[in-house]
Amino acid sequence: MRIGGRNFEVLEEILVKAYAAGFSITEVPFTYFPRHRGVSHARLVRFGLDLAKSSFELWKLRNSLESADYDARAFYSMIPPQRYWQRARHHIITSWARSAGLTLDVGCGSSMVIQSLTTAIGMDYNFAKARYLHRLKIPAVRASAFALPFGDEAFDCVVSSQVIEHIAREQVLFDEMWRVLRPGGILIIGTPDYATWQWRTIEPVYGMLLPWAYRDEHVTHYTRADLSGLLERMGFVHEETTYIAGAELIMRYRKPAGVQLAAAHTPIPLAAKQA
Repeated sequence: MRIGGRNFEVLEEILVKAYAAGFSITEVPFTYFPRHRGVSHARLVRFGLDLAKSSFELWKLRNSLESADYDARAFYSMIPPQRYWQRARHHIITSWARSAGLTLDVGCGSSMVIQSLTTAIGMDYNFAKARYLHRLKIPAVRASAFALPFGDEAFDCVVSSQVIEHIAREQVLFDEMWRVLRPGGILIIGTPDYATWQWRTIEPVYGMLLPWAYRDEHVTHYTRADLSGLLERMGFVHEETTYIAGAELIMRYRKPAGVQLAAAHTPIPLAAKQA
């Protein structure tokens, strides 16, 4: 843990940073006796200024994606658009996945999706998110989406929501989802659709209002046409497509029953790799 405080504000800093890293916080009461000798080293003005500065930085941390419970807090956000977006996504994904069987949520974060699916395993690259889920007794593992640590055809459903736009576009990312999904299983995949005017309008406004949030984390820009084309060339069968506010694309595909695990997949054309 990197600590920057040099005064009494270090106490709040340790507390907030530990909680943001997914650790549990327990209060242990004690009796604070008056000082019997010596002089306090506290200086009111300096202490107040340091605490105010530290509080602002810690507030930004608590409201950034680095905070372990960022996604869960967004579900209950006081900001109406954010709350609507999180709950719309939750409703769509859980309604599709709830009866699908054993589910893997790739890049689950701390979202209410993984918290609502009783037969799901969470996976995220951020160790703080997995630590947070363990506090809630939800099975989770830290791993890379490029090398899923699970056996072949292990899951009835694979969820990948708000993940693929945050990482480089590589065929192995989709091959791994195909590999761990059983024949007849469901793939639920979601990402902003950069072909829509709605998302091209929303993203800069979002980045201006919440500069420490997700906007700058989007390194790969997908559209419905190229993502659906990629999945269908692999052999996935399209079942349903929906949008949130005409901007966030969520699609449900099925891996055909009876396919061979080592089926050849069409490589992504070089032109299609360009974001």
